[in-house]
Amino acid sequence: RGHGSRPSNCIDPISCATLLFTSLQTIVPTTIPAHELALVQATALNSGTKSNIIPNVATLQGTIRFTNAKTAQDLITTVTHVTQSITSAHKCQYHLSWSQGCIPVTNDPKCTEIIRKSVKNAEICVDPLPVTVGEDFGEFLAVVPGGLFLVGSVEEGQQIRELHCGEYDFNDRVIDVAVGVFGGILEQVAGVELEF
Repeated sequence: RGHGSRPSNCIDPISCATLLFTSLQTIVPTTIPAHELALVQATALNSGTKSNIIPNVATLQGTIRFTNAKTAQDLITTVTHVTQSITSAHKCQYHLSWSQGCIPVTNDPKCTEIIRKSVKNAEICVDPLPVTVGEDFGEFLAVVPGGLFLVGSVEEGQQIRELHCGEYDFNDRVIDVAVGVFGGILEQVAGVELEF
């Protein structure tokens, strides 16, 4: 801990954490091949309580997303190395902890084709770009073949509101779209024709 008027007399965890924060953002483009889907994102930086006191601690949080085990290990190794290097250069100590989230969602190709054929509305995008969703459905897909599909809720002219955002408002009109897709899946799998 130190006083803001004399930063040279103490170790400043905020300077260290902000450099680490920005350095983490460069890991994927500089270490992971472009064809791999991966993400390292710092999402929270907390430290200090007063404008004239340099605090003892800074806490940095974030997420790592990946689609295969090798990429995951490469990211963990690199994040650890970058953290060690930056904290050492700033004479800071660090504690790095990992919380294992869900495994990646990897749709079964046959199930994906069934979902694709079930989409009857031409305005629906059936071939979106891959995303790094953190979804427990990936755990099910590791045991039983299946497919996850996303149903967007933004209407033309509306601003996109991301999940986990305070302004997110579920659009009830997408329920009919989702039910229609599920109905199409049932028609193909069970061989029955349904009316919606």
